[in-house]
Amino acid sequence: MKKVLFSLLLIAATFTIVGCYEVTTVVRDTQVKTIGMDAPSYVKPLVAELLVKKGINGESSIRDEWKFSEDDVISMNKDVEKLKNRAAFLSTQKHKCDVIVSPMYDVYIADGKATVVVNGYPAVYINFRTMEDKDTTWLQVTNQYRVVSDGTNNK
Repeated sequence: MKKVLFSLLLIAATFTIVGCYEVTTVVRDTQVKTIGMDAPSYVKPLVAELLVKKGINGESSIRDEWKFSEDDVISMNKDVEKLKNRAAFLSTQKHKCDVIVSPMYDVYIADGKATVVVNGYPAVYINFRTMEDKDTTWLQVTNQYRVVSDGTNNK
């Protein structure tokens, strides 16, 4: 009987303590104004140059062969474009470059495995700067038209 009475007192004390517990929520506010994404914003265009890297043997071109396991091919949903993108990424890492200029790919898929051969020219971006008027003499792009030197517009 004492055990039951002690248990009931313990339960009553627990409910009393929990009932007295107060939850405090802190809300902070600020007066910062935000601009919605529909507001017009403009960014000055950047211009950069590409420098094709030379290898140890003086050659500019590369030829890399990348092999992908069956699991790799399945993880890329057997998508040839994903295989090419992965191979290009691996080549940029290997050659410590930003981009492969004029890449050509040979993709071989057999028995669920794939081999991708990447040919091209590794290059790095240099001389980043904000576009100036002098840069527009060789690059004028307006409304999907290219202005050529004779003044005619070609689509």
